[in-house]
Amino acid sequence: MERGYMGKVLIIQHLPNEGAGTIEWFLQQNSFPFLVHNVYETKDELGHPELFSHLVVMGGFMGVYEADQYPFLTKEMKFMEEFAKIGGKILGVCLGAQMLAHVFGARVYKGDKGKEVGWYIIHPTEAGLKDPLFGKLFEGEEDLYAFQWHGDTFDLPEGATLLASTDTYPNQAFCVDSKLYGLQFHIEVSQEMVKEWFPENPEWHTPPFGWEKLLKRAFSFYKTFFLT
Repeated sequence: MERGYMGKVLIIQHLPNEGAGTIEWFLQQNSFPFLVHNVYETKDELGHPELFSHLVVMGGFMGVYEADQYPFLTKEMKFMEEFAKIGGKILGVCLGAQMLAHVFGARVYKGDKGKEVGWYIIHPTEAGLKDPLFGKLFEGEEDLYAFQWHGDTFDLPEGATLLASTDTYPNQAFCVDSKLYGLQFHIEVSQEMVKEWFPENPEWHTPPFGWEKLLKRAFSFYKTFFLT
C-alpha cells in the first residue's frame, strides 16, 4: 500500500472522555478517512498495520509500567513497533507519547516533581523550532501554552530528537526519524473537553492566549502531519 495522505488514520482511545478532540475535527473537515478503536469498549484486535497510513495514540490514566494490569497496553505497543517498522507515521499524545518512548527503549516512570495539570508554557528546543512539523505549533514565537494532565514522565529514547521541555519535566516532545512524534501535552483539547475534565476549575477553560490562536496552531500541525 502506498503511504500518503489518502490513507486511513487509526486512532486508539483509552477512555471515554479522552478522545481525539480537535484531531477528529480536522480529519472530518478534510474528509480524511479514520477509524477510532475504543479500547475501553471492545476486545477486537487492532488489525493489520498495513491497513493504515497514520496512527494516533491518545492519553489515559494507565502507566506503561502497569501493562500487567492493563494487558492491552502490551498489544498496542507491539502494534506501534510494527507500524513504525513499515514506515507509518505515529503521533502519541500523553500516554501515547510514553508508550512510544517505551517502544524505542526508554524508561517510563512516575515523575519526582509532582503532576503537571493545567496550562503550562512549553519551551521548544532549537531543533523543535526548526522541525517542519513541530515548529508549526510556534509560528516563529519562542513559547507555547499547552494543556497538561500527567504525573508520569519518560527518558528520551536513544536516537530521538528532543523538541520541547517545560520547567518541570525536560522531556515534553520528541521525534524519531521525522515520522514518529511523541507529545506529553494535549494539543487536541477543545474548550468542551477541558470543561468536562475540570468543571471546578473555570480558570483553565480558556488558554492564556485564547482558543483561536491555539486551534490555528494545532490545525497547522495536523495539516503537516496528515496531508504531507
